[in-house]
Amino acid sequence: MRSLPINIAFVIDNTLGNDERLDFAKVEFAAVGFADAVPEPTPSNLTEGETRQSDQAHTLVDNTIVRQAVAAFAAEPGQRRALEVLRTCMFGDLLFDITGSELSATGQFEAGARMQIGGGTGPGGGRALFAYTRNDEIARMYPPGTRIRSMVTPAVGALELVRRQHDSWLYIDPAGPTCAISAAEVDFALRNPRNEPLKAALAALAAGDIDRKAVLAAFLEDGPLLLGLDDATPDNVSVGSTTLPDGSTGLLGFTSAPEVVAFRPSDAVTAFTTRAVVEMIRNEGHGGIVINPSGPTIALSAAEIGATGPKSPRFTPGS
Repeated sequence: MRSLPINIAFVIDNTLGNDERLDFAKVEFAAVGFADAVPEPTPSNLTEGETRQSDQAHTLVDNTIVRQAVAAFAAEPGQRRALEVLRTCMFGDLLFDITGSELSATGQFEAGARMQIGGGTGPGGGRALFAYTRNDEIARMYPPGTRIRSMVTPAVGALELVRRQHDSWLYIDPAGPTCAISAAEVDFALRNPRNEPLKAALAALAAGDIDRKAVLAAFLEDGPLLLGLDDATPDNVSVGSTTLPDGSTGLLGFTSAPEVVAFRPSDAVTAFTTRAVVEMIRNEGHGGIVINPSGPTIALSAAEIGATGPKSPRFTPGS
């Protein structure tokens, strides 16, 4: 048996077992790993075995979206490119390098074993956590023929670990092209609400796995939704909007704070629920909403989201 997905967490609050969802406040670390119930490769078949293992890991995680954003940043460093990298790290999976961890001959962690997650030093001497977009990027950190080991983590999980360990940096693909995300940027991404189910639905729509109705259903679940505010003029703060194909105005909605500033770096971030935004669209007469305009994106009309009809006289934004 190979590549059996397993959930890994260092639990610090045993009440976690009674929860329906993972509460990161009750764990020190959480990730998804893959276990192989096979003997350690022998010298005669090491090369063949290592090739198979690398191919499997490459198939399981190959985050081309993050890697392309990192390459674009490396080619043209700047705030907008860096924010695009941060935006792409709010969805999908990355890899940790756990080469050197204490594993049994079958590749399992035993009681008392030590997990070693690769990292280094960033600018100013601050500690840096390393994360990778595919197994090949880890291999580039070692001499040819080195047997590497990796562990899958949600990209947001890598950000969470940086904050939990008080690291100064998260380096993506440190062998290069690379991008370093600072602790301040990580905190900005995580301290604001995010709508992961809606983001996942948009990615699935772009991949052709679901239709518009499924995205609409995810939107109507009343999760968090962020808006951008142009507050350059304190007396005239405006919510970000666009012109829809029918000539009406549409609000711009976002599933995370990095989505907001990657689209318009000067905007402030404010959080609502989707229900509150629907009421805002109804009361202000907008024609609909465009979610995550940087992509994957969708435009939903006021009729689709139920934002037509009489105004709600008692409506208060954010309620």
